[in-house]
Amino acid sequence: DFNLNSSYHCNEMMRLMNRGLFLIGFLVGMMSCANIMTPDGGPRDTKAPQLRRRSVADSTLGFRGGKIQFEFDEFIQIKDAASQIQISPLVSANTKASAHKRTLTLEIPDSLLLPSTTYQLSLGKAVVDLHEGNPADEIRFTFSPGQFFDSLSIRGKVFESETGLPDTAAWILLHTANRPDSAISYEKPFYAVKNKMGVFELLHLPGRAFKIYALRDLNNNLKYDAPGERIAFSNSNIVPGDSLLQVTLYTFLEKDLDSSKTVSSPKPGVNSNKPKAGDATFTYVLNVDTSNLKSRSLDITQGLKFTFNQAVKNWDETKIRLYQDGILDASVSIVLDSTRKILKLNTDWQQDVLYQVQLLEGFVQDTLLRKMQADTLMFRSKRKSDYGYFTLLCPVNQNLVAQLMLNNQVIREQACRDTILNFNQLSPGSYQLRLLKDENGNGQLDAGNWKQKRQPEIVELIPNEILIKANWEQKLDIRKKPKLKKKDE
Repeated sequence: DFNLNSSYHCNEMMRLMNRGLFLIGFLVGMMSCANIMTPDGGPRDTKAPQLRRRSVADSTLGFRGGKIQFEFDEFIQIKDAASQIQISPLVSANTKASAHKRTLTLEIPDSLLLPSTTYQLSLGKAVVDLHEGNPADEIRFTFSPGQFFDSLSIRGKVFESETGLPDTAAWILLHTANRPDSAISYEKPFYAVKNKMGVFELLHLPGRAFKIYALRDLNNNLKYDAPGERIAFSNSNIVPGDSLLQVTLYTFLEKDLDSSKTVSSPKPGVNSNKPKAGDATFTYVLNVDTSNLKSRSLDITQGLKFTFNQAVKNWDETKIRLYQDGILDASVSIVLDSTRKILKLNTDWQQDVLYQVQLLEGFVQDTLLRKMQADTLMFRSKRKSDYGYFTLLCPVNQNLVAQLMLNNQVIREQACRDTILNFNQLSPGSYQLRLLKDENGNGQLDAGNWKQKRQPEIVELIPNEILIKANWEQKLDIRKKPKLKKKDE
């Protein structure tokens, strides 16, 4: 009996020990897993604060100034209040703004408000949530110290005169008509609004005359007083009207005010070569492919261009020799452009021909007199079937110039002296057409002059994409529309 009981007790103890070891191992494993796992913070909060209520109703009459509180659905903070919170018409001091938990408080002293004037307040993107900085949707608030609201408006568009593109950075300014023209240079406007993608609207205006401007304001003072600022103006005063009133403005850069203007070199053409070098810091790229002689890469309408990374001081055309199928071309002309960074070879380029250029050491030197090393280049010209063709049907107008654009650069241009214009030998690509209104007939785009009240000459982009394919012709008819608008429309 003793042996049986002893065996029973031993087995029972072993079973309990095994169970205990299993429990300990399980707990250690759980603790180990807990140590290596990082709690998941959940998805990022992208929800913007939502307005719940405000202490003063929108479109309030008889508002005498004081505090306006905006309550949101989450904790908020204020960001860039001075630039984002705007009151139109402008007031003489910034509105005081503060945030506490979910509430934004604005304080508008009565002394800043004019009687019988309709004001519109915009919070812009000043209200953001506390943790992620998500901005609340733009909130507007209209009020008047008087007993009625002004209901007239001015709407319009603003473009860059030299590109025809929307001027998305311009402010639209209104000065009262009784102020002198020079006031735009030394005092803030009565109304100011930032355009949105080239479109603007000024609402709740009174029925009186204003001078209207567009200004790309570089020093954030709403005055035309800094070099490099673009301006547009109307030759006549503007009286606000109903929603049908539309104004088009074209901004320009006055040359005499643009002291910061610098000359940059044109972009080099497409190049598949690595930079060529003499000294490691004096190199150039080509607009042709010299690595594959079967590739027809030379555009015979553009010629051969060397684009250097440093300005060229000296160059010797006797050290540059062009050969066509092994025969020296004595008719080649070599021109260094005004930036002294682009050297161009011109000749009567032939189709589908193998060309060779021999460069002797020192054919160019940079401003440190570093010599470019000798080299031999070989490339092939394009043939007629590599090009596409474009025919434009246009109104006859001696002062209208059709400009064909590729990569924002004018590739070809012709005056509309006939109803049919042909643009031949175009490299395949996506082109755009713009119309230059050359009022003085000098063949170039002239900027305006604010002091002389001279409007700029303008261009207008035609929205159609012109897809040029090799050995293919495209046509476009603009005889009926679009029409160039007058500057003050």
